[in-house]
Formats: sequence, structure tokens, C-alpha cells
Amino acid sequence: MTDDAVCRDYSDGGITAPGSGVLLESRMISCRQTNAWLSSETPCPAWDDFLRGCKRGQFQQSSLWAQAKPIEGWKNFRVIFEQGEGICGGFQVLWRPTRFGSVGFVNKGPVLSFEEPEKVEFSLDLLHRVIQTYQLMALIVQPPDETQLFGSGLATRGFVPDPLTNVISSTCMVDLTGSCGAWETGIRQSRKVEIRQAIRRGVTIREGGDADIPKFFSLMSATCVRQRVPPHPASVEALRDLVRAFQPRGEVRLSFADYHGETIAGQLDLKFGRRATTWKKGWNGAHPNLHPNALLAYESLRWAERLGCECLDFAGMDRSLAESLSAQGPLTEAQKMGRDMFNLGFGAKPRLLPRAVIYWRNPLLRFAHSQAVAWPWAANRLAGLAKRLASS
Repeated sequence: MTDDAVCRDYSDGGITAPGSGVLLESRMISCRQTNAWLSSETPCPAWDDFLRGCKRGQFQQSSLWAQAKPIEGWKNFRVIFEQGEGICGGFQVLWRPTRFGSVGFVNKGPVLSFEEPEKVEFSLDLLHRVIQTYQLMALIVQPPDETQLFGSGLATRGFVPDPLTNVISSTCMVDLTGSCGAWETGIRQSRKVEIRQAIRRGVTIREGGDADIPKFFSLMSATCVRQRVPPHPASVEALRDLVRAFQPRGEVRLSFADYHGETIAGQLDLKFGRRATTWKKGWNGAHPNLHPNALLAYESLRWAERLGCECLDFAGMDRSLAESLSAQGPLTEAQKMGRDMFNLGFGAKPRLLPRAVIYWRNPLLRFAHSQAVAWPWAANRLAGLAKRLASS
């Protein structure tokens, strides 16, 4: 089936087996017929191009992202909204079976070209419909960063706050708009000193390819050991699938810091639409006085600017720190010493993101979730189950 068939097959007006590319529903929205189509075609260039051109479109909703997930056990489908001859919105669900039942994740969606109330309601109706179609035990939704209407709408449809999965709810970004190099005025003096020292002491930056993926995974794993977290992606193969998915259009960059023939640090950046994202970092812990990570971050900002990006997203930040900075409140000593201060040194500004919410299809599980704060045993049971959803 071609991509056009996703939005052109009018022969079947009802749901058949999930993933067959059929018409789910038609509705008049703003006096225009709006069709919702179900598809699991991967890759789906038409959907990805829509996301690239929409200010609410992010790489986590792309079919490229879904293309890299099967090795980790995730399957996918997407619901695509069409008005006339063009896509006007939709959402992608990553889902996988567990021994308790199938679970799903709408990461940075639904995405609409215009968040009209009627179209938001259409999206919410279809979220519930696919929960039933796929018999999902639970569905986590984190709306796009730029959403205006989805937060309140989800709350009225039985979705409840989900503090158990630790989905990233804040980040910091460097604004790259303005004249060429204007963002460099926001870099703190201490960070500028580190960049100059790295260059003067012999650190060089190079871009890597497929052959360097195992090296980057090793560096990333070393960082995860120091931070006492498991690496994600969890294997060289999963990392390779991700890089290859984004390679065809030059939307991925592996860069390395070398010193006298030794590779000591690396960084993986993704570019999607007008946003660049520093998605993963790795450092072997050697030669901290050479400041390889400062130079890597600086070169990534230059790369993003060259590609015409409007911002670089550091892909995560402690929520309490972001709230304190946004409110211009005092910082604790722990906050001042945290890892996020490194990124803020490049002129990054905090950004609070929509919090993730969850819908449990089983009424008893919905009730247990609502009581999780009051009942610690419920929180412990649900946390182990829900955390499986956040690993995508």
C-alpha cells in the first residue's frame, strides 16, 4: 500500500483488523468533511512531512521514530486526519503487549495544524476508539509542547495525571532565531572559557557514521553507569536502527570529541522540522579538564543554526528547577550543583511541558490509580507496570 492509499481508500467505511488502512470516521468540522484513517504503514513520508511543517509536530510522533522501535518490542499505528487533499492532523500510538495486557503511548500528540475545539473533540473521540479497537489496557498521552487545548480536554475524558512513568515534563532550549550567531551572546563566560580551553588543549570534533555507532553506545553506557540508570536505547542494534531511520534526510548527527587519537565523548543530535534536539550524550569520564562536552554542545548549536533551526532542545530538565527559574525564585544548593546547569550555561531557557496523563480501560485499575497517592501499595504495583510505557 502506498502512502496515498492511507488517505484515499474509500471502499471500506468501518474498522477491520487494526493496521489495515481503513476509514475510521468522517465528520463535518468547520463546514468541511474531515476523514480519519487508520494506518500502520512505516515509514509514512506524507505524515512525517505534515509534522515537519506544523509548529506542534515533533520527531516522537514521526513514522521515522516508530521505524526504530520494533527492536524494543514496540508496534505502531497512526490515525491520520484529512481535509480535502491534505493532512490536517492525527496521532501516532506506539504499543506493545505485556503479560498484563497491551499498553500504548501517544508521545507528543495528537498533532493538529489548528487546534480548533471541534477538531480537538474529534481527536479525543478517536483516542478512546482506538483504545477499544486495540483492547489497550492503558494508554499514556503526553500532548505536544505547543498545545493549547488538549490538557483540559483529556481530563474530561477519564485521563488522569501520571506521575508514575517519569515522562519528561520540562526541558531547556536555546533560541537560535535572530541574526547569525546572536545566540552566542547568551553563553555564560565560564562556558566560553571551557570552549576555548578545549580547543587550545587539542580537543577536536568530528562527525561519525555507521561504523562509529558501537563507539557511541559505549560512551553513552559509561555515562549511564555513572548516573546509575540503564542505557536507552538498550543495545547497539536499537541505536543503529534509530540512526538509520533519520539518516536519509540528514536529520541525525553523531559527533565525537577526540584527543590525541582517543575518542573521549560523543553526542547524538536529531533535527526535525525547525527544531534540533540533543537526544543522547556519552563521555568515558577521562580528561575532564579538557571540557570535551562543552565543545560538543557548542558545535551542535552551530550545526543547528546552519540547518536553519529555530531552537536547540536539550531534551530534559529537572521540573523543580524549571519551575524555580520560570518563577524567578531562589535555587537550592542541590539545584545549583545539578547537571542541568551545564546546559543553562549555553543560554538555554527553561520550558515547562504538558504533563503526561494515563487512561486505564479497566475501571478497577482507574480507581486504583486514583487512590495511588493515598494507598502506597497501589502506587508501588502500578509504578512497575506504568514505567514500561515510558521507555520509548
